[in-house]
Amino acid sequence: MDILSAVSETALITLKARVEEAEKDEPVIRDEVAQECLASIRPLLPVETQTRLLNRSLPSSLTRHIALRARKYDSYAKEFITENPAGLVVSLGCGFDTRYWRVSDKVWNYVEVDLPEVIEAKKNVLGDRLTYRLIGCSVLEEGWLDEVRSLQDENILFLAEGLLMYLPPADVVGLFNKLSRTFSKSEVVFEVVHQRYTRGF
Repeated sequence: MDILSAVSETALITLKARVEEAEKDEPVIRDEVAQECLASIRPLLPVETQTRLLNRSLPSSLTRHIALRARKYDSYAKEFITENPAGLVVSLGCGFDTRYWRVSDKVWNYVEVDLPEVIEAKKNVLGDRLTYRLIGCSVLEEGWLDEVRSLQDENILFLAEGLLMYLPPADVVGLFNKLSRTFSKSEVVFEVVHQRYTRGF
């Protein structure tokens, strides 16, 4: 596997955090597929990346925060598909998320969007497990919007978990404008982080 870009490496940290939390005696999230995913990824990464990102424990406060955030987004998705069986959930900047298996053990309408190298790596690691659509595209480009719209243009839940703080404010506004022009009867879930914590991102 080619080494991931600096931006994409955040996906590895988030995955590792969920795995560490899932392995605790009283975890706030259970994520067996994430554990399998990390185990499969590890030997494919350069030794330097393994040492720097995977061979060190993360602060418990960080793993708990990421796991709690994932659990909250899972609850939004579960509620949405319960109330909208024909609805579509789209995860923006999905990374190595394993939400599809955490939310339901039945087939449901789900699409993931992330940078091409992340999507390619995810396909290599999870293979036949991936029975839903993945789109390799920056969320700031137009391609993924057209592809999602070809599926449906309303009754969609967009999840932007841990994403928008990495984008310039003008690009975030532009993204929301594109979503509002392209889709109707849809929702967006995202978190807000004060700029004091994102300087340098």
